[in-house]
Amino acid sequence: MRWILWIFLLLGLLAWLGRDFLMASGGKGLEHLGFSLSRWLPPMLLGSGLGYSLGWAMRRYRGLEAWLTPWLLSLLALPWLLIIPAVNIIPYLGLDERVLFFLVALVQTIYLSAAIGRRKLPDQTRAALVQRGFRLGLLVVLLGELFSRKTGLGAEFRFYALYFSIEHLLFFSVLSLALWVLQELAALGFARLVSERPPRRA
Repeated sequence: MRWILWIFLLLGLLAWLGRDFLMASGGKGLEHLGFSLSRWLPPMLLGSGLGYSLGWAMRRYRGLEAWLTPWLLSLLALPWLLIIPAVNIIPYLGLDERVLFFLVALVQTIYLSAAIGRRKLPDQTRAALVQRGFRLGLLVVLLGELFSRKTGLGAEFRFYALYFSIEHLLFFSVLSLALWVLQELAALGFARLVSERPPRRA
């Protein structure tokens, strides 16, 4: 938990040093932070609910666990971040809002159900899978914005990288870091919830 405190202190220091820049660009930055948050939060919550429910069902019914485990292991092995550019270049598909929503919810469901539903996993591995699912879901959003969206932190990072504006790149990197800290806190809370109150065993 100490690293989270250090990150908050770093963010506060950067905000103080760049207060003039924040006065000029803060509103636009918060607007794009809101776009990214709105793309990540709803499918994350949906995927978390589905993943927990599916994991609970796997814990209750051994037959369901035996049938789903090979599928989940196969899906866990997929290179999800490479799917983003692949989907983006497919004609008539692209990374629109529905595709991003589906991918985030799917990733969250797969990782959480795999973490909760498999009985023989140690608690440390279970927590690591939960955290990986949260991180991957947010990365799907940021990379999707980087490749195909006109709004959001990833889209702004692409825009200012093309024009090589160091101040704006640093600003949107800090906002991305703040969103990443929020994701880490959510993952930590969910992992603790799972370890303290595991689904009922059959």
